[in-house]
Amino acid sequence: MAYEKEKQSIELYRDLLNQFPENKDLFEFLIAQEEDHLKTLGLILEFVRPGQWVESAEFGVREDY
Repeated sequence: MAYEKEKQSIELYRDLLNQFPENKDLFEFLIAQEEDHLKTLGLILEFVRPGQWVESAEFGVREDY
């Protein structure tokens, strides 16, 4: 859900940039911030893999190696 909201925010700021070009610096800054958030969320989703069980390595059952 957060990933989709970040994408919507980017689109919103792009639309506002087109409507108010005199505030270009502000909207470009906000777009860059949202793109960083999107990238971070993407990495988190890749790491956590929602829908799969993630357990603590300290307490999980592991074979000896």
